[in-house]
Amino acid sequence: MQNHVLALQYLHQIGKQHDGQLQSMAKSLSQELSKSSKDEALWQSVSQRTKVILTHINAHIEQYDLSSSAALQLQHYAVILSQSLDLQNPNGSSKSRDAFMADNIRWIQEHYGNGKIIVSADNDHIRTADGKTGIYLKEAYASSYRTIGFTFDQGTYAAYGPKPAYEVH
Repeated sequence: MQNHVLALQYLHQIGKQHDGQLQSMAKSLSQELSKSSKDEALWQSVSQRTKVILTHINAHIEQYDLSSSAALQLQHYAVILSQSLDLQNPNGSSKSRDAFMADNIRWIQEHYGNGKIIVSADNDHIRTADGKTGIYLKEAYASSYRTIGFTFDQGTYAAYGPKPAYEVH
């Protein structure tokens, strides 16, 4: 949900293969997003139009047979797309990145986990402090939520940002 591109590509691909109306809506959304910028006034107008298109996409997907895993996955890609756009809004998000990460982890566990799930994430995300993914998972899973911390003292790691790799500090 940090980058809307893959979710939008998935919606477009499914639309192209199975649903021309979904493909058309995904194309409209893509065109609106190409207009986005960090200029707050421009973002507001683009943001309002993208919300309208996303509402239409979600209503359209809800007409699918949601008992199929493919339709559920499609619906979740639309959710991820919404999360990404919410996070990109310069006026701030109604939810934090960590809250969205917890939502997505719970969704994966509920739809594919059939029991336990192991998540590999930065220690800062999994801790049970206010606003962190760990606290949301602890609230959802109570004593079933366990953390295992790892550390290392040299090398590089990949993270969201302008560099392909970062040095361990």
